[in-house]
Amino acid sequence: MNSNDRLLLDLLENIIFNENDFNEFKSTIINVSTGIDHPRLLKEKIINSRLRILEDLLDLFPFYINQISKKKSIKEFIEIEKNPQLIKELQEKTELLTEIGSRIDKIYEKLQKER
Repeated sequence: MNSNDRLLLDLLENIIFNENDFNEFKSTIINVSTGIDHPRLLKEKIINSRLRILEDLLDLFPFYINQISKKKSIKEFIEIEKNPQLIKELQEKTELLTEIGSRIDKIYEKLQKER
């Protein structure tokens, strides 16, 4: 099982097996069986739980797709780093920008002294 599958499984498990829902069901079942609450309340809690699951799932999938997209971008970046030509170009550009930065610093210092 890869990390994306594991992430999805964990997220789904947290949504479907929500501990708060189970605790509410437990107390409602006890209250219904002792006559404190009407059985209709248990049905309502079950329906509300299913609605919450649906809403959470609808929220989850855009997040999950975004996470997969980010991981894909990282993998593409890693592949770029394996390309020696691209590494050479990046090093040349870094050196050029460093040199430009040094020149700008010198010009700035001269201007500060002239003031």
